[in-house]
Amino acid sequence: MRIRTPGALALGAIALVSGLLVLFLLLKGPRPREIATGGGNETAAEGAATPAAREAHLGLQIGDITPDFALAALDGSRVRLSDFRGTGVVLNFWASWCGPCRAEMPDLEAVYQAHRDEMVVVGVNLQEDRETILEFLKEIPVSYPLLLDRQGEVARLYELRTQPVTYFIAPDGRILSRKFGAFTRKELERRVNEFLAEGRASPGTERENGVEILEAEASKLTYFSESEMNRFLKTAQEADLDPNRVPYVADLDRKLLKLGCPFVDCIPSIDGPEFESPAEADRWLRPDDLVLGLALEGVTKAYPLKILNWHEIVNDVFGKTPVVVTYCPLCNSGVAFRREVDGKTLEFGVSGRLYKSDLVMYDRATGTFWSQLEGRAIVGPLAGRTLERLPLDVLPWRAWRELHPDTLVLARPTVHTRVGGVAPLAERRAQARSSAGSSGPKPIGDKTQAGGGEFLRNYEEDPYAWYRTNNYDTFGTPFQDRRLKAKAAVWGIALEGGAAKAYAEPALQTKGLINDEIGGVPVLVLWTGGTARAFRRELPSGRVVSFARGGDETALMDRETGSRWDRTGRAIDGPLRGTRLEAIPVIKSFWFAWAAFHPSTGLFATTETEGGSGEERQGDGG
Repeated sequence: MRIRTPGALALGAIALVSGLLVLFLLLKGPRPREIATGGGNETAAEGAATPAAREAHLGLQIGDITPDFALAALDGSRVRLSDFRGTGVVLNFWASWCGPCRAEMPDLEAVYQAHRDEMVVVGVNLQEDRETILEFLKEIPVSYPLLLDRQGEVARLYELRTQPVTYFIAPDGRILSRKFGAFTRKELERRVNEFLAEGRASPGTERENGVEILEAEASKLTYFSESEMNRFLKTAQEADLDPNRVPYVADLDRKLLKLGCPFVDCIPSIDGPEFESPAEADRWLRPDDLVLGLALEGVTKAYPLKILNWHEIVNDVFGKTPVVVTYCPLCNSGVAFRREVDGKTLEFGVSGRLYKSDLVMYDRATGTFWSQLEGRAIVGPLAGRTLERLPLDVLPWRAWRELHPDTLVLARPTVHTRVGGVAPLAERRAQARSSAGSSGPKPIGDKTQAGGGEFLRNYEEDPYAWYRTNNYDTFGTPFQDRRLKAKAAVWGIALEGGAAKAYAEPALQTKGLINDEIGGVPVLVLWTGGTARAFRRELPSGRVVSFARGGDETALMDRETGSRWDRTGRAIDGPLRGTRLEAIPVIKSFWFAWAAFHPSTGLFATTETEGGSGEERQGDGG
């Protein structure tokens, strides 16, 4: 028998480790600096595929909306791609060790200087530090903005496999053309001239609100299938749809419009809501159960989330005002709107699609898709139109009932409730039995009993409990803005003109009262009774006031006149008594969702309370 000495064993172990290391390096592939450059050279592994064929499936595609990102510039400032929205952008990914990158940079500088009134060149450096770049610029100086992708996050977001890579981005954020590899001087000048010409000749049509509208085949927009179209067209009064020419807003990121469930109305909207008294609701609502609360035309109603988790949309009426109350569990966003467009009342359902993980509604009159968080028509005959938002509270049932003891409460739907754009289940069961005869089988339904029949769902069950606790699952929407964790609760304000700001819930709870300014508009943001509310601080006279606490938990006082105000925005005492502040809708949502729709959003938060990667605070607390 051969005896193995410790030395032999050690040598064998070293050989094994060395072999594994070589195998790992072979499998790992080239280091970042060794990624192929030149945009078209074949390798043995690629066979006879042409460069164009290989590039066709790489990276972002022509027509895509470019994902937003924020990176540090050489001067230390933080720059977002969306800061250049409204201007043509030549986005160039490069590195100082990349020969083709170095060769084309003087030409990029030349076209930037020649056309800087019409476009901007933005260079994104791949994983090098500031000192390296500054040293490089002594050799090849350029004046266009250079941003540092130190961790390679933007390279991964843009699915880069080579360098240099250049994207030509229209003012609305769409990719008009792209190039893998370096340009020659003549090729770059030609591409830039074509890019600027295409940007001047808009392919869309302008709507009354200035939104550019394009057209595409239904199949390329994740729009209704033929069978779905036939279903809603039976009752549609205004639909005039050509499947080959479906309108959509030009800034739609088509890659993020996806199927969320298999078919239209897969989640049934509540179309014939019934309501009950607070005493009746107390039998099944717990004090801490969250509700959406809406007060309009002297009527107050509560919509429990344990119902909206299963239905997402309620078509309702307040007095003579038709409204739609919506909730997206994936974005944790509750929003209410007036559901009138051009004087006509629309009824909304669940399209079965998601946009940036958010609920996409459709109206049953025209088949238009509407983004819930935006309140905007994104695909279909009404593309570009918007719905009027209504101020909506999100708070515990106990707090809403204390504020509104006479409130009505949405009752749990039963087989007698009209949902999903069709007749109540009880009616359809009766028709089925009638058609089958008395000897036919009886349809089987949910046997959970309600006072007036069977409930449609088990409303005590939360089907999204697992999702809310997973801080990394954003349901396919890219998440880059790590100032907060993805599912941190924020309350957002979006004003006309695009100005937006979010308030992290813990920071808002701590501060309680914030005098702020958003896009030049003076606003007051309050935390009261477990919910956030916001108002314009400009009075009807044009005077701007600021606020402080008024000596008790419920009252406020303005610093300019000493008038006392309640937390509904009404002056209750002093020189301004009887004056009302204009309410601003505030939307509660997850941070990732708010940032996806408002990439340039401001943020009121603290790292101490949020656990995010940065801190940004603005506004005083009185």
